Amino acid sequence: MEQLELFKNRKKINVDDIDFAKLLFVMANIDNEISDEEIKLIISVMQQKGMSNEDIMRCYEEVKSGNNHFKLPESEEDKADALVMIVSVMEADGVVTPQERQFCQEMSRIFGFEPETADYLIESWEE
Repeated sequence: MEQLELFKNRKKINVDDIDFAKLLFVMANIDNEISDEEIKLIISVMQQKGMSNEDIMRCYEEVKSGNNHFKLPESEEDKADALVMIVSVMEADGVVTPQERQFCQEMSRIFGFEPETADYLIESWEE
């Protein structure tokens, strides 16, 4: 499983800040409930990228109001970073819903990774 090497020890995030924040909030909201833990994680990640609280909250409000549009990452590395963070957000509150798992699997497919890649990441977080 050569693609999985991309996911080992991923630390940096290179995707566009606004789109990346919206992607993470869409993940958090996929079950129609964004937990405090999910919000805290997204805020922390986006602040580390240098995004202002105002911009982060604007992304949050857009997603909560139904604007779920975001640009997908383009490079394989950015897609790997995004998928790792999607799984991190999903795991943040300790509850993995079927909708969250399905969203992760779908994003993995859209990013061009093997179908079991999302399951591998999810299982590695659960261990």
